[in-house]
Amino acid sequence: MKIIVLGGSAFSTPALFSYLTAQPGVEDLSVTLVGRSRESALAVERAARLICGGCAIDISFSGMSSAELAVALEGADIVFVQVRPGGHIARAIDEVFPHKYGLCGDEGLGISGLRAAWRVWPTLRPLLSAVVDKCPNALIVMLTAPLSLITRMAHSRFPGIDLVGVCELPWATLKKISARAGVNPETLDFDYIGVNHLGWFYRLEAGSRDLLAEYAVHSNIQAPFPSAELVRSVSAIPTSYLRLHYFPQEVLAQQRSQPISRGAQLQELFSRVIAIYQNGSREEVVASLGLRPAPWYADAIGPLIVAQYTGHSSVPLFLSVRNHGHHPAFLVDDVLEIAHQSQGKTLVRRESKTEPPANVYETLTKFVQFEQAAAEANLHRDRRKLAEAIALHPWIEDSSTIPAMIRDITENNVAT
Repeated sequence: MKIIVLGGSAFSTPALFSYLTAQPGVEDLSVTLVGRSRESALAVERAARLICGGCAIDISFSGMSSAELAVALEGADIVFVQVRPGGHIARAIDEVFPHKYGLCGDEGLGISGLRAAWRVWPTLRPLLSAVVDKCPNALIVMLTAPLSLITRMAHSRFPGIDLVGVCELPWATLKKISARAGVNPETLDFDYIGVNHLGWFYRLEAGSRDLLAEYAVHSNIQAPFPSAELVRSVSAIPTSYLRLHYFPQEVLAQQRSQPISRGAQLQELFSRVIAIYQNGSREEVVASLGLRPAPWYADAIGPLIVAQYTGHSSVPLFLSVRNHGHHPAFLVDDVLEIAHQSQGKTLVRRESKTEPPANVYETLTKFVQFEQAAAEANLHRDRRKLAEAIALHPWIEDSSTIPAMIRDITENNVAT
């Protein structure tokens, strides 16, 4: 199986190889790390080789010039897209600028996500065009933030491509709940609905046990978020990023109290970790993985590769895909995060057994309508449409600030 990682110079990437080397029956993989920074990508390649030791995974590096990319992509089976135009420095701006409008910041949500999408798409579009041209039958797996919005834009510009977004957060949520309840997360039966980072489990059962009801009542499985009170009020267990929606002022105060943003923290950590990748021993490289936890490789990307390679994975995969009638209240081309299970080498949608609570549908609809408008604005580079999108977002209360937000989103926001 030939795997391409666009943005392979990310210093989180060696965590993928740490996961793959531990999986029985996964061998004879060819993984090409494609990166713009040759120095960083070669450091990541060295770290990956040290982690893999003598296992049967072929690892190589490719630059991102048109000629290099064409050679690398030829015959690929899976293409992972984790490019981050602008790097951690641009992410830091994305995360912080909403604060002056009294809004929470996050790399992939709200007006932060809009700023990221405005910068990302001009770089991503030609990369996707090259993928479609050189390996039209490949499964394209999107990781770049803002994931739901970018996935929707990709489907709009390249109709018919086999492209999904993937995220570990819902599965990580299930594991946390299962640990508190003392059950195996792989045995859970559930209904889930959402978009990337903003989702709800509104039915959750372990055999005869109703874990949703237990969470809402028993203190021994409560957590700081979501509280039992919130679970009772929405009749669902929301994923952690919905804290920005339900408790925005609390989150904003917390973000403002931080000396530097997450993006700035990662920028500082990058140089330290890359130096270890370049010169450290295998033990030092393995230890350094803990400096930059990257659970998406073990909880989403790795299991997806295993499912495609072996035809089996017991881990549910939460994929951002076009709705195609899965939830009749949404349009065919709306991108939703839908749970999938491996059946052979095919990823099959898990059908819901119950309807989501009305309040969940209402909230999710607002986020989806925002993404509909935001995709059009970004695809057409249209500031008027951008204003319309911002006005639709449920976190925006003061429309008088929208012109200033648009300037912050569009000006001085080009990937370098």
